[in-house]
Amino acid sequence: MKNNCSQNKKKICFLSPKVSVLFFGKEAESFGGAEVALSFLGQELAKNQELDISFIVADYGQKEHESINNISFYKAFSFKDNFPVKIFKFLKQFFFVNADIYVQRTLTPFSFLIAVLSRALGKKFVYMVASDIEISGPSYGYLKKMQYKLSFSVMKISNIIIVQHDKQKQGLFDKGIKNNIYILQSGLNVDIPEYTKDREILWVGRAVEEKRPELFLFLAQQNPQYKFVMVLGGEKCIFSDDIEKRAKILTNLDLYRNVKFKNVHSYYERAKILVNTAEVEGFPFSFIQAMLYGTPIIALSCEAGSIVEKSKCGFWCDNKTNKMNEKLGLLMKDETLWNVLSNNSKDLVKKNNDIRNISQRFLEIIQ
Repeated sequence: MKNNCSQNKKKICFLSPKVSVLFFGKEAESFGGAEVALSFLGQELAKNQELDISFIVADYGQKEHESINNISFYKAFSFKDNFPVKIFKFLKQFFFVNADIYVQRTLTPFSFLIAVLSRALGKKFVYMVASDIEISGPSYGYLKKMQYKLSFSVMKISNIIIVQHDKQKQGLFDKGIKNNIYILQSGLNVDIPEYTKDREILWVGRAVEEKRPELFLFLAQQNPQYKFVMVLGGEKCIFSDDIEKRAKILTNLDLYRNVKFKNVHSYYERAKILVNTAEVEGFPFSFIQAMLYGTPIIALSCEAGSIVEKSKCGFWCDNKTNKMNEKLGLLMKDETLWNVLSNNSKDLVKKNNDIRNISQRFLEIIQ
């Protein structure tokens, strides 16, 4: 049981099953930018002595309850459990934590249930939009269609919705959801040591079809004069095996599999350019990491790329691979242009993504 002192604090519980991957050393498992963003936010909020911060997480072999840096972690289900068992284990921890505010980012099968329970029990439920697809609609796959329908059911009954950029907010307005919507980007520690740039062209992401890593391989094949680096995450599957096989054929590309998050910054330090080939994103955490290290971004398709281009931190290619190839060549050859985009990137991320400011704004939003 929690002590009396913690009972007087405002209790904020983040519902993020895979965030335990980042805290309990199981990074061979899949995680994404949503988990990384919540880990930074939770750690910063935990420095506030007036808050009781917790996460309900998946079972990766850790103890049922553990505490790290003033954050409590409550183990719920294993991904191997059947659905009724997952529900039972999750609800057990949900009621035990008894938070004042529940926060979720990225839809799960429990999202609607969590929102309903939170409202019924007089708790606040905060939903943080993770991807544009939750608002703009599905472009592929039955699962994405179901995810889209679920997202609107969840957002309609959320007390507060947090989006990552103006176009997400406008998308909700257009679909009739207009109340208690706030824009808040992800944050991270912006104080970093000195670093040295190389001429590497970097791609970072999970081995899933919507990230379209094969287009990065095509880019490397078209530009044998440059060095390419792919940091590939996610579980092994037929698709990831195929990408790995194709990557190993390319002599100008180095492939790194399931790099621990604490080590991934070294790739951004060295990278000359970050390339994003995803069909759809939110505002990727990889963009924020790249900008922190002054790495201009070339985004093939995702809406965040247009934001990057307007901010003069990179280029958006409107889903045109020939334009992506053209902008790559331009940035690799034009050092003056590269320096402008690089300096803009560093300035912008320090202004907009300092986790100290983000956490303070988050508290103002949820009050």
